[in-house]
Amino acid sequence: MADKSFKEEKFMKNSRKIKKSSNGYLYGFLFIFLLGYAFFFSSNYWLPQGYKGVIVTPIGGTIEQNSRFITVDRWAYCPGKKTMEIIVEMENNSLDDINSYKWQGRDKNGLIKTEVICSNDKFTVLHMTGVKKDWKEVSLTISADDKDFKPVVIYMNDKTATMVKELPAGAINDYIELAYTSKIESYEASIEDLNGKIKENDQLMENARSRMAELDERKKHQTESEKEETDSLIGGLEGQINDKKLENEKNEEDIEELKKKIELQKDLLKELKKEE
Repeated sequence: MADKSFKEEKFMKNSRKIKKSSNGYLYGFLFIFLLGYAFFFSSNYWLPQGYKGVIVTPIGGTIEQNSRFITVDRWAYCPGKKTMEIIVEMENNSLDDINSYKWQGRDKNGLIKTEVICSNDKFTVLHMTGVKKDWKEVSLTISADDKDFKPVVIYMNDKTATMVKELPAGAINDYIELAYTSKIESYEASIEDLNGKIKENDQLMENARSRMAELDERKKHQTESEKEETDSLIGGLEGQINDKKLENEKNEEDIEELKKKIELQKDLLKELKKEE
């Protein structure tokens, strides 16, 4: 009887230990789960807000919407003035008689004061003021009072915008000149980037050819089964070389197109100076 009581007491102690241990695991799991939950839902408050995958319009890039071609000619930021200067070029091919627009900047903190500095029938110069130095992304929304006009949203980040020390005031033609030169600089930077990619691809192809030669040499001392595996590796490398060749051909075509765009902007600059 005493032995039975001892066994029951031991069983109860073990049960309490298991229960206590289970509760410990449960509490630990709940703690980690709630911590992860708080981490995920509070991340917007403490993680960097920029670079969330929005499509940034490059300088000289064009958006087609509402039967209009809208080009970002310049997007500059002056840290000293906490001001952005944006030059937008709009080619209106519509028949909607809408010629007046609303321009509104926005960042992670909300709306940014946005005003038109000067404009003509094609170019609009905007200033966004009060933009903090730690900005990462901003957007510009173009809208109109007409409900049929679909708002256009243009995104920009600090990696694409031009950083400047000052923003001198000027007449509309001064800003148009800035627009043309800004696009030329952007196109030239794109050409440099594409040439870098071509050079990188050339090196990758050279490495692949060297590797193919090594593999081919090894086949002299391989069985038929091993040779088949080696041939498969060589075929894979040949495929990579062909892919890089196609990439380079596309890059070279893009470079030629950019060169043509540069010449067009230079011609426009010459015409503008003649008007002066």
